[in-house]
Amino acid sequence: MGVAGDPVLRLLVQVAVLLAVARLLGEVARRLGQPAVVGEILAGVLLGPSLLGPLLGGWLDVPRDHGVGLDTLQLLAAMFLLLLTGLEMDLSLVRAHLRTAASVSLGGVVVTFASGLLLARAMPDALVGDPDHRLPFELFVATAMSVSAIPVIAKVLMDLGLLRRTIGQTMLASGMIDDAVAWSLLAVVLGLANAEGASALHLLLAASKVAVLWAVVGTVGRWAVALLLQQVQDRMAGPGRLLSLVVVVAFGLGAVSHALGVEAVLGAFAAGVLFGSMPRLPSTVRHHLEALTIGVFAPLFFAVAGLRVDLRALAEPRLLGVALAALAVAVGGKLVGTFLGARLLAGKDTWTALAFGAGLNARGAVEIILASIGLAAGILAEPAYTVIVMVAVVTSLLAPFGLRFALARVPLDADEQVRLRREAAEATSLLPQARRALVPVRLRPAGREDEGLRDVEARLLRLLPGKVAVSLVCVVAAEEDRGRAQAFLGRLARDLRPLDAQARVIVATDVVGALLEESARDYDLVLLGFPADPDRAAGLGRVLDGVLRYAPCPVLLAAGSPPPDWQPRRLLVPTNGSRASVRAAETAFSLAKAAGPGAEVTVVHVVREVGGLFLPPTAALDERRAWLAAWGILKHVQELGRALGVAVTSDVVSAVEPAGAVLTEARLIGADLLVVGTEVRPGGEGVHLGRQVERMLAEAPCVVLVVNAT
Repeated sequence: MGVAGDPVLRLLVQVAVLLAVARLLGEVARRLGQPAVVGEILAGVLLGPSLLGPLLGGWLDVPRDHGVGLDTLQLLAAMFLLLLTGLEMDLSLVRAHLRTAASVSLGGVVVTFASGLLLARAMPDALVGDPDHRLPFELFVATAMSVSAIPVIAKVLMDLGLLRRTIGQTMLASGMIDDAVAWSLLAVVLGLANAEGASALHLLLAASKVAVLWAVVGTVGRWAVALLLQQVQDRMAGPGRLLSLVVVVAFGLGAVSHALGVEAVLGAFAAGVLFGSMPRLPSTVRHHLEALTIGVFAPLFFAVAGLRVDLRALAEPRLLGVALAALAVAVGGKLVGTFLGARLLAGKDTWTALAFGAGLNARGAVEIILASIGLAAGILAEPAYTVIVMVAVVTSLLAPFGLRFALARVPLDADEQVRLRREAAEATSLLPQARRALVPVRLRPAGREDEGLRDVEARLLRLLPGKVAVSLVCVVAAEEDRGRAQAFLGRLARDLRPLDAQARVIVATDVVGALLEESARDYDLVLLGFPADPDRAAGLGRVLDGVLRYAPCPVLLAAGSPPPDWQPRRLLVPTNGSRASVRAAETAFSLAKAAGPGAEVTVVHVVREVGGLFLPPTAALDERRAWLAAWGILKHVQELGRALGVAVTSDVVSAVEPAGAVLTEARLIGADLLVVGTEVRPGGEGVHLGRQVERMLAEAPCVVLVVNAT
């Protein structure tokens, strides 16, 4: 076999050339203020039959026999793209803006689908893959006209700093609904195309398959994915294990979809939606998948899509007229439909309604994926594919200009300003960003298992954000203790309902090592109970020392015995402006917010008094500077608390002994909870929280929570 006829060599050359050129032109497009997808498609057009393809001796031709090659590569890339799209679907966002988002989506989809259907019926047979089977073609074109591109919309909103605006969030939610409807419609159309005829029965059968798939995904699928995620997190420790799980489930659901006669990419999309709704899934998994998809698969997919485009066909006046008509229908239908939905159904003002139309008009990657699937399925002829890709590219280019023009005229109201400040504060706070919490639990002696968790730990756990998954972990030295420990933890988990609490028993002689190994499994924080009279020579002291020093995530150390009706209504936080004290203040604000109305946080800064008979001449000036700095620190912390919606008071006191001043303040305000920040680092033979912190732990008149920031 000659070099030119070697399929492996051909594929390797194709991947190398397409990826390099696609990334290069994508970067050029980005620097020109356009979505990278535009440059990536143009890379394929440049290397395809429109321009350089005839000069390359067929090296970059897309195979027609659907063998292993660019066709297979494009299918894999489409799976990853749809998986990432599903992961980006925020169901809570859709629920929060459901009325407006559904109204906008309904108007946009219905009007564009109807106008697209009329357009498809007027298209010549030369654009239809099977002229004797036109209904799937007509429905496919109508579906392609109806979609929106979430990545393009999100990118423009990010560039304008409007992603977290209410209109931006609603626009994304509406785009998500558009996508879910579009992929479901696509599955129905493909099922109809694969059927022997286009009767109402075949249409109903195709729709029922899609409905069954979504029903299974939303019930059994959700339960199975949650169980798999928990087992992989708890039982495996290798790098990338969760990324592997996500990809396995995506391709598994893709196989199930394909076996049902539904397009495989719908299975990948459903897998993304499932994992995107799992609070346990670390954000790093999404970032790794995004890097893999955006860095490799997306450029290859769009470059291959561009290879299939033959711009020479647009030189024919009739096809050029069809392309312009399709562009007019796509832009006009979406603009009119979303405007009517937002204005009439959701009651929005004119500029807001126009902004929805401008943003949701971008088709981008979604329509190109649809077009590629339609071409591979034989529904579209190549001229029709060229027309749809042209619509996707042009609408993506027009959307940023329309969005900038319309959104500049949509004002920011007072409630939205408060929400944006709160979200900005929560984005860097410990508890609002936490997804998994590790709670080590000692197995009680036989006959005392009914004691449960210490009351302070249980109360604090109930104040964690609802999305936090709690793992109760017990380390036992012998296998024969596993059953008793499992029953003990199971009862504790039931007592913590409705928290998502899971029980895990580890058999190991090295308690510290076992807990540190467990804490490395994607946990965001560890909650430890501090004994009333710790014996540093005992095993419990060594456990505290080891976890505090070496845990890879922040550790909360709770001490004290709260009364039966304890709720943290008056919280006190000493702060000196350090990162640790700011972390403590953020934690106090989150706990106060969870405690409900009436909770108040007092932030105190202690300026050290300088005593003695012989003071330097600059002593008075230094003290004045210290007080000014203290009020500056308190102002920053107060603004953070108020942004989170918490009542905050502040005070500056001077004292020779800071811990004594803080304890006095705690008694004066009747504090229920004292939150102290510290930073324990590896080194030495034992953990020293510092003389000031240890005095507060020993003498505080209330519960103390030490936040060890890492």
